[in-house]
Amino acid sequence: MKNLKVAYLLDFYGNLFADKQRDILEMYYQEDMSLAEIASSVGITRQGVYDNIKRGEKEILSMESKLMLMDRFLEISDSINKIEEVLKEKKIDDKEIFSELESIRSKI
Repeated sequence: MKNLKVAYLLDFYGNLFADKQRDILEMYYQEDMSLAEIASSVGITRQGVYDNIKRGEKEILSMESKLMLMDRFLEISDSINKIEEVLKEKKIDDKEIFSELESIRSKI
């Protein structure tokens, strides 16, 4: 079974991998290709693909445990959503505030 967390983490850390390994991880997690399809596409064995995926998973989970980019992103997104909810509950319809919150959301 594919690890959904690894698929999300590719957005944060994918560029830190060598091109070939990143391509293999993206084909597996984002394009939902089989090991055989990936092996044929990159010219290595299915076992080679499997080994690359397992090594990549280990590396990407290690990166997140140290840097916590996805965790921080989710915390900030959740905080922005809570601020918007409070503003709406208090019937504060200041377009400038909502625009600024959207600007922050787009930067994270």
